[in-house]
Amino acid sequence: MAEAYDPGNIFAKILRGEIPSHRVYEDDAIVAFMDVMPQGTGHTLVVPKAP
Repeated sequence: MAEAYDPGNIFAKILRGEIPSHRVYEDDAIVAFMDVMPQGTGHTLVVPKAP
C-alpha cells in the first residue's frame, strides 16, 4: 500500500526553495538539480513537480 504524500519531504522543500539547490534544468513538469552527496561527477537528481 502506498504511503500518503508528505508535503514536508525534502524534495518538496527543495522545489519550494526552502532548501537551497543548484538547479541545472527546470520545466513545467520537472526540476533537475545537483546531488549534495554525488556518487560521481555530474550526479543529478530529476524530480517531478507534481506528487
